[in-house]
Order: sequence, then structure tokens, then C-alpha cells
Amino acid sequence: MASLHSGDEGFFADLVHVHSVQVRRHCRRYAADVDEERDLVQATWVLVWENRRGYTGRGSFAVWLHRLSRTVCTRAVRQRVDAVKIDETVFESVSADGQDAIEQQNLEDDRLDLIMSLPKRRRAVVLARLCAGLSTEETAAMLHCRPGTVKATLHKAIKSLVAATRKVTD
Repeated sequence: MASLHSGDEGFFADLVHVHSVQVRRHCRRYAADVDEERDLVQATWVLVWENRRGYTGRGSFAVWLHRLSRTVCTRAVRQRVDAVKIDETVFESVSADGQDAIEQQNLEDDRLDLIMSLPKRRRAVVLARLCAGLSTEETAAMLHCRPGTVKATLHKAIKSLVAATRKVTD
């Protein structure tokens, strides 16, 4: 790892090549779209470069890399959740008959596409609680609501996702 610590760009390029699939796969779980996925991957590698001297070699490089990637992705989710609380249109997701609507989509999309199709408030709760691993209390603090509201919103989001998944399998 001396090559990494010294800033050997060739060695770093080899690391990027070897571990790029792992990083991309991890970032894909958190990203809202392909462009954000690319941004998260790039931000992860920038963080690796900036913190290269912090890797001591005591543990697996892949585990260290995963932790840095999770840090980048968690920050992105938190920023997205913060944006939701500012966005006044978050409450406009209720349809005329009072039921929250899931956007029409190709039913063969994967689970992430289903999550991203949820109304903003539900999507923010799912991303914060299930993807970023935040507690109910942390999520409530970020969205400026009560923990009970987070729990109810998560329940409704999961119910919507299950219903959408059933449509896919039917």
C-alpha cells in the first residue's frame, strides 16, 4: 500500500479498475438516476484519493472502500432528504380521490425504480430508513415531523411497493 500512500497514479488507476464494479454497484442502490450514480462513484474515488494515507492496511481494502462509498452515498441521501423538506410540492402527491399515486411505469423495472417512483415524501422516508439506515428519530428530525409520521409513511410506502410488485408478478 506504499504505492497508494505515495500517490502513485498508475497504482491508483489499477485500484479503480479492479474495484469499479463494486463501487458502482453500491452507489447504484442509493442513486436517484444514472447521472447521480456516476457522480457518487466519482465522489467515492475522490474521497479515496484524499484519504489514501488513512488506509493502514490492517483490514481489507475492499471493506475500507465500501465504508468510504457508504459515507458518500449516505451524505447524498441526506442531502436529498433535506431537499424534500424544503420542496413545497412534496405534499402535492395526493391524487384527486385522496389516494397517493404511483407513477405509471414499466412493470419490469427493478426495485430501485419502484422506490424512485414513490411520492417524494415516501421516497425520502424509504431512502433514509431502509437505504441509508437512519433511525426513525433521525429521519423524523430531518423531515421535521414526528417519529410516528415516519413510521406511518414508511408503512404506506412499503404497502405501495408490495402492491406494485404484485402487479409485476401478475
